[in-house]
Amino acid sequence: MAREIGAALAAIHDLPLLLVNNADLPSYTPNEFRQRRLNELDQAATTGKIPPVLLLRWEHAMEDVSLWRFNPCVVHGDLHEDNLLVEGDRVTAVTGWTDLRIGDPADDMAWLVASNEQSFVDAVLGHYTSSRRDAPDAHLLRRAALSAEFALAQYLVKGMAADDDEMIREAEDMLASLAEDIAEHGGQPISVEPLPQAATGVRAGAPAGVASSSPL
Repeated sequence: MAREIGAALAAIHDLPLLLVNNADLPSYTPNEFRQRRLNELDQAATTGKIPPVLLLRWEHAMEDVSLWRFNPCVVHGDLHEDNLLVEGDRVTAVTGWTDLRIGDPADDMAWLVASNEQSFVDAVLGHYTSSRRDAPDAHLLRRAALSAEFALAQYLVKGMAADDDEMIREAEDMLASLAEDIAEHGGQPISVEPLPQAATGVRAGAPAGVASSSPL
């Protein structure tokens, strides 16, 4: 199955860019995409519900320009196991194309990284790499890990916009669990440059880039 998923991802990412451009769908350069993520982080921070350790971790990764050097390609945008039709050991179709765009291929890897099955992720990446026309960038999985984590903040923002208390509570629980795991174990590496040990925290509710006067 790793071979099938890797080949399917490669086929999507090797689709002609004109396919998206001619359909007038979103298209982002690496820096535009990075800035978009920073803007989303600012929005999430204003909720006051994101643990400071996560705000600091994500901001550090998003401001690490070296992490965002990738070749934009066609991206499915909402890829996960429910959008893969499988028969036996073959992927026969991919569904759910509503977020199709030109952007960061790492977004389509986020669901794999979130599975925490590293051997499977490595196998998929190997088949993906051998199937792509161009070799993927060195930091693909780091950005995929960031995307997987940041999806929790995006889920929270959606819940608050919908005034859905159950969705908000679920997002808060998942964010708290992630923050606890990172505080205890360090989490998956998402930055090229390590987070300074003496870095100060970010106030919950403050826009990204605004540090608090007290340590984490």
